Amino acid sequence: YISGIYYAFELFSQIKLFDLAAKLGSVFFTIIALLLGYGLIVLVLVYAVTPFVINICKIVYLKYKGYLNINWKFWDKTVLKGILNTSVWLLIILIGELLLKNISPIILGTFSGTDEIAVFSIANTLDSYLLVFAAALNGLFLPKITDLVKQNNSVELTRDLMIKVGRFQVLIIGFLTLIFVLVGMDFIQLWVGLQFARSYYVLILLIVPTLLFSILQLGTTYILVLNKLKYQAYIYVFAAIANVLLAIILTPKYGAIGSGISILISKIVFYILGFTLVFHKKLGINMFTFYKMTFRKIVFPVLLIVVIFVAFDHLTFPETSIFSFVINCAVLSVVFIVLMYLFYLNPNDKEMVSGLIRKI
Repeated sequence: YISGIYYAFELFSQIKLFDLAAKLGSVFFTIIALLLGYGLIVLVLVYAVTPFVINICKIVYLKYKGYLNINWKFWDKTVLKGILNTSVWLLIILIGELLLKNISPIILGTFSGTDEIAVFSIANTLDSYLLVFAAALNGLFLPKITDLVKQNNSVELTRDLMIKVGRFQVLIIGFLTLIFVLVGMDFIQLWVGLQFARSYYVLILLIVPTLLFSILQLGTTYILVLNKLKYQAYIYVFAAIANVLLAIILTPKYGAIGSGISILISKIVFYILGFTLVFHKKLGINMFTFYKMTFRKIVFPVLLIVVIFVAFDHLTFPETSIFSFVINCAVLSVVFIVLMYLFYLNPNDKEMVSGLIRKI
């Protein structure tokens, strides 16, 4: 509800800065706790207390700027019932989110030890940065979708908007995913050393569902507008239960990688397939058209990017260094931009890009 107030007053940059502070704060205090030798309880407290403090800061900011004026005498049973109903489903969704990933360190500590927690935490930190970008547009289209729902052909209009935003997400999150896949091992080696090389494989397991789910996030806003949060709650709860069960089975033998596999399977089955079915069957959005328009012409440029980059890296930098890492990222960025512009963007996308360049 706090974030909803920010979106209602179009305080988009402020809410994103607060969300970024929550992510960075959790990472910072987690690293401090590990360096000081604290155990699992402190790590769990870090993940619980940091978002709570940021939420308090959000409320203080709204009060200070005059956006938040509470009328304690207001009473309406219908409004109260609607708030309570939505709050229950949102609480269930939140619990599902927490159980999906934040419980992984606890399971790892129980079955595999602190070394595996460290391996997982490194990958989880990098995935958290990707999630910040993936969720950057989340909520920004709430007013737009609310207006679309009022129209007769709201389903088709929402699908078209999902396609536009989905294609944008594929470019941004796809680019970051390629960076992690192709130079992620070099970055981890430079950052924490080869002793944490397994964090790279955990990272791959985490970012694949993040990429795929990022293109569906606008649909979750549509669910919120239609007041059908129960579907999202069911998906999150089942995904959380599946993750916990799979993690208990896999982590004793495979450690952090087993935890990554459990998250991958849970998100693919419930987040990706589950939301696809809900959008298609329950909300009437043609997901075949959505996926076709979003991923059409994407395979060839991605394969070409990988081939060009691997050949360049093999021929130029046999050893890993900060210089080679920076050059590889620069080359990968240029190749990605050029090939995506030539092979993926449609005429409307190219016109939009050209318009943005002309404004600059």
